[in-house]
This record gives sequence, C-alpha cells and structure tokens, in this order.
Amino acid sequence: MDSELSYDTILEILSRTSLKTLDTIRCTSNEFDTLVHGSEFLDVYKKRNNMVSGFLVNNMRGTYYSEFVPSPLSNNIDLRFLPFNARVVASSDQGIIVFECPDPKNFRNVFYNVCKPTTKQVLRLPNPKTSRETEKVAIIVMGSKTKLRYKIVRLSYPTASQPNEELYTLNCEIFDSEKGAWGWLDPIRLPYGVFLIKNSQAITARGSINMLLNNGDILMFDAYEDKWTCVSSPVPTLDECEFATPMQLVKYAGKLGIAWKPANASWEIWFLSHHQSFKKLHVFSKKEDSERESLQALYDSDTSIMVDHNTLIFHRFKRGHNINKVVLSDHPCQIFNFRSDFESVDFRYVHK
Repeated sequence: MDSELSYDTILEILSRTSLKTLDTIRCTSNEFDTLVHGSEFLDVYKKRNNMVSGFLVNNMRGTYYSEFVPSPLSNNIDLRFLPFNARVVASSDQGIIVFECPDPKNFRNVFYNVCKPTTKQVLRLPNPKTSRETEKVAIIVMGSKTKLRYKIVRLSYPTASQPNEELYTLNCEIFDSEKGAWGWLDPIRLPYGVFLIKNSQAITARGSINMLLNNGDILMFDAYEDKWTCVSSPVPTLDECEFATPMQLVKYAGKLGIAWKPANASWEIWFLSHHQSFKKLHVFSKKEDSERESLQALYDSDTSIMVDHNTLIFHRFKRGHNINKVVLSDHPCQIFNFRSDFESVDFRYVHK
C-alpha cells in the first residue's frame, strides 16, 4: 500500500470506523477498496462493530416468504415485523430495502414501501401504475448528508392490449425521494427475443443500477443522468450457445461482475474493470463445482454463495472450501445482498 502505516495498523484503524465512513474511505484509493472487501477485514469488522451482513431470501411456499441468512460472525435480524405476504423486491448497500404488499381491497394492486430492517423503519410510498405487472425493481442510495436521497426503478412490460411489436419494450418508472413522486422515462426497447432475467439480482455499482438480460448483456441505469445504456458481457450470445447458459450478476469488491457456467464446464467469475472491460477473476475447479449447485451471489472478494436445493452455502472459492451451510425453509427463488448498521435514517419525502 502507498502508506507509511503497516497493513495491521491500517486494518486496526479501518475496522473501528462506521459503515458510512468506511464507504467514504474506500473511495480514496484502490488499496483501501481492496482491503475493505476482503474476507479477513470483514471478519474483524463484524467482530468489532454492530453490523449485519448476509442475504435476504425470498422463498416460495404458496405465498412469498422472506427470511434473512446472516454471514458468519454477523448479527441477525428478525423480519417478522414485516406485514404478512410482504415480498422483498430490492436492496441497497446502505441497508435500505423495498418491499411490496398486496392491497387487501384489490388483489391486483400492491403497495410499495421503503424500509430499514435493522431499525424497523417503514415508509409507504405513493403507488406507481401497478395495473402493469412488475418485472423488476431496484433501489440506489445517492446520498445521506442530512436526509437520505434514493431512487427506485420499476420496470414493467406493456399491457396485453398493446401491439405485439411492443412485447420487448419495457416501461420505466422512477421514484425520486427528493421529488416524492414517481415519474416516467422513455420506454426501453430491447432486441427481438431479449428480455430481463427476472430472478437475477439487480446490482448497484459506481452510481448505476445493473440488470441482466437473457442474452448475457447488461442493462445499465445511470442514476445521476436518468439514462439507460446496454453493455456487452463475456457471456456468448444466444446464437453462439447450444443451450441457455446459467448466469448471474454479482458484485465483486464493489465492482460489477458476472458469473456464468459455459456448457460442459465450471462456473467462471468476471468483473468489470475501471477501463470498462471484463476481466476473468476465477474459474471453479471440477472438484469444487457441482451440477446440483448454482452460484447466486458473491459475499466478499473470495466468498461465493452457492445454492443446493434448499441450502445456502458460503464457499471460499479462492481457497476451495465451504465455511458455512444454512438450510432454508424452502428452495430460494431470489436472494439479495444485505449489509447494514443500526443507525436510524430519515427517508421521508415531500408529498406532491
């Protein structure tokens, strides 16, 4: 590191800072960014601070059921304060989630809420146009100096009454906490046969929300410019693959990544570098790769999250061994990275 302080001294100092301060410090250098995303640092940090880290899991048991799976050494949280049939649809790095609940008076409608689970703060949002079925929701926190600033993206497909040529068009609504209202952006027109992978987690990185398409490309939303772009990934296009390729968006050391499994091969992990090109990080060995297990997320810079039926596995992929297995109540249909402290937030908005 470009510092006169030793590694142990830097680890000692950084492991005693707040999450907000830690996020600021890691932006000052690549060395600090690498250190704070490592498993050694995170283990020390969790021991010394009142921190929650792990995964929110949506299970399908007739109705949606959400549970929290803590990482090793993490505090736990109880989600039973959430309303019945609440379904987590998005999560941010700052411990803020979005969940939806059915309208008891009209089952076709849902209510959207922002929430900080560790403090049990919940705020109902004004409703978007919920007559259009939700395809994907994502949240990004953009600042928190005095009041939390966040944006929520909701994508939906056109209604059945719209022309067939609009089948691969996504409607886009944005909730801006600064404005306190939903607004519309121009529709997103995708190539024929291309659509969002619904159960793939939306990943936030460097001020953008990223969503995976079935052809391996990544749909990116710049939260500051309110602009959509599409980025090619290392995953071969559909016409180059004999069968659909298992793939997931992941977050590696604060950067956007993609995990995919080529035909008759092991899982590979790639990440998007500062030069906006994908670089290969790791290829699983045949010994540690299993046909039953699917890679769903990354926890830290050397820990992957694998799912085997109803079991969530924390796997140190750079060292080739499992560190924890958690049996879930049912097979997970969607998981979200989650990290939070226990400080209260102010995410109120001005009603318009």
